[in-house]
This record gives sequence, C-alpha cells and structure tokens, in this order.
Amino acid sequence: MQVQLLHIQTWKDDCVPTIRESLIMYDTAEPKYGWVCQSFFFFCALSLMGGKCAFGEGEVWLACVDCYGPASLYPVEARKLFPNKKIKWIHIQTDRPIPAFYRGSFDATKDEYEGRLVVVDLNDNATYREIIRTLKQQGVVAAFGGMESGALAADQINASLDVPFGNDPSTSRVRREKYPMQQATPERYRIPSILTDDVEKIVHFAKTLNASEVVIKPNKSSGADFVQVLKNKPETIRIAAHSLLGQTDKYGHLINAVVVQPAIDGTEYAANSIAKDGVATLVSVWRYEKLRMGARKVSFLYRPFDLRSPVARELQIAVQDIHTALLNRNGPGHTELMQEAGTGKWYFIEQGARIGGRAMPLIDAQVWGTSHLHLNLVRVLDPVEYDRIIKSFPKKHVNDGAIISLLSPLNGRLKEGASEKIGGLPTYFLPAPFYRIVDGKTVSKAIDLSSVAATVNLVGPTTEVKQDAETVIRWATGNQLLEYDPPGGLAEACAFALSKIGNHWRQLGQFKKILW
Repeated sequence: MQVQLLHIQTWKDDCVPTIRESLIMYDTAEPKYGWVCQSFFFFCALSLMGGKCAFGEGEVWLACVDCYGPASLYPVEARKLFPNKKIKWIHIQTDRPIPAFYRGSFDATKDEYEGRLVVVDLNDNATYREIIRTLKQQGVVAAFGGMESGALAADQINASLDVPFGNDPSTSRVRREKYPMQQATPERYRIPSILTDDVEKIVHFAKTLNASEVVIKPNKSSGADFVQVLKNKPETIRIAAHSLLGQTDKYGHLINAVVVQPAIDGTEYAANSIAKDGVATLVSVWRYEKLRMGARKVSFLYRPFDLRSPVARELQIAVQDIHTALLNRNGPGHTELMQEAGTGKWYFIEQGARIGGRAMPLIDAQVWGTSHLHLNLVRVLDPVEYDRIIKSFPKKHVNDGAIISLLSPLNGRLKEGASEKIGGLPTYFLPAPFYRIVDGKTVSKAIDLSSVAATVNLVGPTTEVKQDAETVIRWATGNQLLEYDPPGGLAEACAFALSKIGNHWRQLGQFKKILW
C-alpha cells in the first residue's frame, strides 16, 4: 500500500522561505506501516527552496540535534564567541514529544533556530535521505549533538554530510548504552557487570559479588534515572528488579533489561572533556557528593577540582583512555569515575558523548574561563584557535564555585520568597533565564537529577562561595526553602515528615565539614 507522510515545520516569523512540501511515498505491504499517519511514527523533512533566508556568502549554517538543557544554548554561546560570524541554526528533533523536563529549555531558545526538522526514526532510509538532502541544500556544514540521542544522530548526520567533525556512527552503541560501554573500556577501569532481563540471573550475579551493595540501572537512560543502590540481599534485589523491568524511563523508552554492578565505595568525579582527532583534553573536574533518598543516591553538591592536581593528572590519563576505547574521537565527553576508598583505584561509571548536564558547562566557563561547550564550537568554527586554547591546559581556576541541588525528601513546593533569598546571595550565578528558581514550584520527592527542587549555582572568590554555600545549607536545614505536603492524617503526616526530613538534613549536615 502507499502511505503519504508530511512533516509540519515551524519557522521564525521573520524568516519565511518559500517551502516545497515534500511527500515521501512508501510502497510496502508490511502491516507495521498501516497506521503510520495516525501514530506519527515517521516524519519527513520539508525542503527549503530559496527565499530570503537562502544560504548566502558569509553565512555559516549549523544543525543542532536534540539540543535541550545546556545544549539548547549552543546558538546563544556561538553568537557570543563569534560576534562577527553570521551563524544560522536548524534544530533537528529525533524524539516526539520532547521530554517534559527539557521542554522549558527548548521553548526558551527555539527562536534561535531558523527552522526545525522532526524525525522520529533516523533508521527509515527514505526519511533520512530527505533530511540529508535538505541539510545539504541549505549548506549545513556540521551537526552538533545535544542529549544522548542527539549525539548519536549528529554522528550519523556528520558522516552523511561527509564532514570530519563527528564519530563513526557504526560504533555508536558503545557511546550510548551502559553495558557495551563498560565492556569496551580498558579492563583496569572496568566494573564487573551483567545485562539481563532475567530476575533470577540478577540475584545469582549479586551473590557472586564481594560487595555489600549493588547498583541496578537501565541500560540507556541518563541523569541517575531509575538508578538504584541496594543492600546485597536476594529478596531486596528481586523486588527492585521486578519493579524496574517494564517501566518507562524519562525519555519514554521501555526498560526491558537492566545493568547490575557492585556499588563502589569511594569519591566520585565528573570529568568534562573535548576531543579532536582522537586527542582528548580534560577541561574541568568536579568532585561530587550524594544524598541517599531511599534506594537512590542523588547528587547534592559539586565542587570544582584543581586541574593541576595529582588527581586531575590521573583523570586526564583515564579520560584519554576512555575516549579512545569508546571511539569518541571528536567532540565532548562527560565522564563519571569513582576513586575507590582505601585502594585509590579508578573505576569507570559511564561517559556521555555530549556536554555536561544541567548548567555545568556554563559554570565551567565562569570557573576556568572556557568549557567543553565553547571548545566544541571553536573546534568546528575556528580550528586554529582551538589548538591555541588547548595548549593552555591544564588551566588554573579563574573563580571558585559550587553547584548545590535542593533535594526534597517529600512532595511539596518551593516556599514563596525562596528565589529572592537565593538570588540575593553575592555569588549566585544564573546561567540562563530558563534556570531561574520559581517560587511555589511544585516539587516531588527527589529520585534523580531531573526531580530536584532547584539548583543553586555559586561562582566567585573561595571565601564568598563557601559562605554562600553554608548559608544555603543553613536555610535548607532550617526549613526556609521548602515546604511539604502531608501524605495522610495530620498526626501520621507529622511523624512521617519529621523522620524523613530529619534523616535527610542530618545527611546534609555532614557536607558542611567537607565543602572545603
């Protein structure tokens, strides 16, 4: 049968090219195409045919794929870095709809794009060919990846555009899925792991581990989504595995298998890097601490780490090894590693072939004077300048900083006046308007980084950052920033809330001792 598919494209009001609506015709008898139009399974791109926004001399056209969160700021930061270049952007969306927790960043920056292409399945050859034809016709010279899905799609698009800015798309799986990633990394950094959908295999594997706790997590998601740290007890693990399998992750994908590993006791680091032609450079290092929220451990406090320190020198070696092993030869990396307590041994947790999450790259730029977001743009738009900047690493801090997550132990809301209190701190830094703290915002019990009540970014001299960080913790422990919903009757609610909140903030109190 024949199915006609039409993608509806949106364009900025001040940029209205003449558009030819391209219909893709599928001749197939396969039943899976029967309700394509109704299910929106495929979309085809619209072609640009001239018009006042046509590619012209002096213009540089770029694509950004699934650019949400900090990646949505690629166009904004490009304009700051290259004020004399005429840079124009097209956004390519590979998921429909955009995940809810990214919607705010996309809505806030969508006017930075001249146009938007939506394609759910890049594996559909006819649709993909139409997209590449459209990008080539418009003169797009490179594609930048945003979130994990965007990073993989950008590699595929750059390969099809025959430009040297991405990675081999045939090796994408080791840069996206946690189990293949773990198996590909050098053995000295590897954590014993299995990937399975068999609950009894999970229980049996856990018994073989010399670990008091185990980690169970999805193979594909990110940002601590559904990551659980559990006591190594068969029934505990069995219940957790049954509850996780069959769930839908925050991207809307079915969790049909999980990765199981021993929990490593030690200090965690986030290492942001950039690679060009296989040479990776460590751009920033953040040490971070976590709070236990039931079966979850959620990042609470990030502190920048000296790039010239012995720890950072070891991380530079590890990051290069991991970029090489995962074939992440060109582009950013956000790598999480653990240094085991007692032995000092490094363990690789995972790497995203993308810029760091939340506002981290924007904070990096304030602390070190640049970031892997900036350097990824410079890598493509000014390779000579890129080489010059890379020679300046390891860089000294320009400022000190801290990133604090307000984690709610219960459902509730941000108190009225919380934004004014936090915004009035001398070192408070707002990376972009969509990161603004909103009074009265409804918050849920924190289970991962997408469910934090608010993020407080601090940048400035060490003494002032330390003072402001301790002030934020004092406000939080003094119940001045969050208020909670009772889960049942008043007496029960009070007892429950006090026990949960008390345990939560007792954990928080320890961070006053380790902030500096």
